[in-house]
Amino acid sequence: MKVSIVIPTYQCADLVGKTLTSIRMGGWDDVEVIVIDGGSKDNIAEVVASFGDLVSIFVSEPDNGQYDAINKGMARATGEVLCWINGGDFFMPGAIANAIEVFKLRPEAEWITGRPCVAEGLALRRQGNHEVVVSNPEIRYGLCCGGATGFLQQEGMFWKRTLWEKAGPLDLSYRLAADFELWTRFAKVAELYRLTVPLAAFSYHETNRSIVQRDNYMAEVDVAVSKFSERERRIRQRLKPLPWVCRVARKVPGLNFIARFIMQRINPLLVPVISWRKTKGGGFKIEHNRRVCWIR
Repeated sequence: MKVSIVIPTYQCADLVGKTLTSIRMGGWDDVEVIVIDGGSKDNIAEVVASFGDLVSIFVSEPDNGQYDAINKGMARATGEVLCWINGGDFFMPGAIANAIEVFKLRPEAEWITGRPCVAEGLALRRQGNHEVVVSNPEIRYGLCCGGATGFLQQEGMFWKRTLWEKAGPLDLSYRLAADFELWTRFAKVAELYRLTVPLAAFSYHETNRSIVQRDNYMAEVDVAVSKFSERERRIRQRLKPLPWVCRVARKVPGLNFIARFIMQRINPLLVPVISWRKTKGGGFKIEHNRRVCWIR
């Protein structure tokens, strides 16, 4: 099963080496790496060349920004599984192999993500709590935009080519929140499977657009939500209290049990979770469970 990894770059040659090195440590050989550069004046070509035949496609030409570069890369991709990762962010050792194992053993899974992680340079600083996860309706109706529900971490996302073809490419009318809008379309088509292990890390640095331009990002989120139908906006409004109600419920033993009992009977609020259990004979066996969102 081939994996196509698109890396959009612009004036960040000093960061790309770390990302390419992590792909080499991803534990999977059938990888197609596509670097789409926006016509940088730095030494990106030399960095790519230093990795030999690891990079299958390298293009450096003016484009219409990061999301345009990603779409261009996806259009060239030939893998059954797709993802993109930005320069400076990196995969965990064996992460690509773990993703492929899930797709092979759980063929119904079309879209997966790992435990979210944040790093500074190569040093991990924080891992998200994967026992608290948002439901598919919360993604579908655009609630993963900070606050109680947080963000979906793009770095650890892998999906099947068929999902990309059904949902469509990134919307280039957005400069910062096209991934947010894409996840809402993905969630219309398929459930997001969560892995209890990390797959990749977002690497914090002072040029991160998501940090430097946070207000502009949120303004684009508002634009995306404004394009929802009236029915979708009503559902979104009704779902907003869900994480807050669950956070209170899970702290009260009796109420926790009642809330879990009720939510287990509401299929859209059950989250598919993939984990690995150690076997008596040695090694690990993959497990698939459906857990209620938010309540541990």
